[in-house]
Order: sequence, then structure tokens, then C-alpha cells
Amino acid sequence: MPIRILLILLGLALSPSPTLAQPLMLVTKDEMAREEAYAAHAPEPLKLPRRTRALGDPWIEVNSPQIGKQALTSPLAIEVAFKTMGDAQIVPQSFQVLYGFLGIDITERILRHVRPTEGGLSVGQAEIPKGNHTLRMQIKDSKGRRGETTLAFTIE
Repeated sequence: MPIRILLILLGLALSPSPTLAQPLMLVTKDEMAREEAYAAHAPEPLKLPRRTRALGDPWIEVNSPQIGKQALTSPLAIEVAFKTMGDAQIVPQSFQVLYGFLGIDITERILRHVRPTEGGLSVGQAEIPKGNHTLRMQIKDSKGRRGETTLAFTIE
């Protein structure tokens, strides 16, 4: 192996991983304050029919955190798996995360720390302020179908 390639590979191996360098600030205190202010003055939520997953749509399984199993504290590990049926492939670049009722797009913040794959996404340490939170995660497959899941939890 030429020495230049060896040095490049060694440099990559020794580069710190962004997920190890520092925890991901998933939601800022400012974003949470905006959500709380909105919720305090928001009208009753509209009773819209929930979107159900059609046969063949991709879906997102939340492996961690396990809601309701124990009190959640920050930093929080988040692990999701992307699933699809048949010959469709997950399109990792389509992954999106929206925070709260206001739908604040926090996708880019997550992508600075970790990249989704066809199999899913794992964030080792997500810093989240104490309080109630809702994350709406979306993914698409190679046939253009969209899957979505909502993760609602409380940080104590």
C-alpha cells in the first residue's frame, strides 16, 4: 500500500467522531421556550384524522428511548430503525426531524453529528432541556412513499 494512502487512512482512523467529541444539543432552551409560549396561547388542537401507514409505506421503529419504561433524563440516547417492504430502498437523505407543535426543523443540527443510513440512525448523547417534547421523524423510500413517526416524551 503506498505510504500516502496509509497516512490518509491513519488520519481518518484517528479523527475524532463528532458523536464522541460532544453531545448533540437536540433542542435548545430557546426553542423549548417558543414551544411553551405557543402551547400556552394555542387554541384547542384541530381533531384531524391521523395519517395511517398505507401498505408498502416505509416506517420508523424507535428502539431507544423506550417511552414509559423509566424516567428519561438528559443526555438521552436516540436510536431508530428505518423499515421498508418489497424492493423499495430507504433514501437516507430524505430523513427529517421536526420539533414540537411549531414544527421547527432540527434535521441539520442532527446531521452535523450523525448520518442516517438505510438501516437507521443512532445518537449516543442528545442534550434536551427538562420538560415535554415531541419529535416528528420522517423518511422516504425509493418509490417516493413517506413514513412518519412521532416520539413524545418528558425529560425529568
